[in-house]
Amino acid sequence: MKSVSGFSLMEALMVLAILATVVICAPNFYGWFRQQGAGLAAQQLRADLQLARIMAINHKKDCAIVFNDPRPDQYRNSLNQQTVDLSAYRGGVGFLAIGPDKQAARTQITFNCQGMSTSAVAVNVFISDQQQHAIYRVQVRGPGGISVARWQAGDWY
Repeated sequence: MKSVSGFSLMEALMVLAILATVVICAPNFYGWFRQQGAGLAAQQLRADLQLARIMAINHKKDCAIVFNDPRPDQYRNSLNQQTVDLSAYRGGVGFLAIGPDKQAARTQITFNCQGMSTSAVAVNVFISDQQQHAIYRVQVRGPGGISVARWQAGDWY
């Protein structure tokens, strides 16, 4: 009896099918993965704004989140001096001065000792990936409610 070494046709076809799937899906997955950075940054900002509200109540002092401070695409909590750098997120995440709906972004959001926003109107902050494929709005309303929405098909969802 002879032993035959090598691959069968079926094994070779399976390897080619797997490679074709990887080649087709990898660029799409990579693009999706890069866009997730803006969403994660928006959720982190929302959590940090909630923390600022709680700190304002606990310390009985105003607490502000200041944007583009100390450097562009960074924000800082005025009470604990914690700084968050958006460049740490995938996809070249940064702030937008004006949102896709032509609304201007604010440079600071302040909460008073009761945990309410010091602004009487809704305050917007816009976060986007480098190509602006994923744009998020973090909005703080007067009573202190904080929401995150994504720009899709010409509106916020």
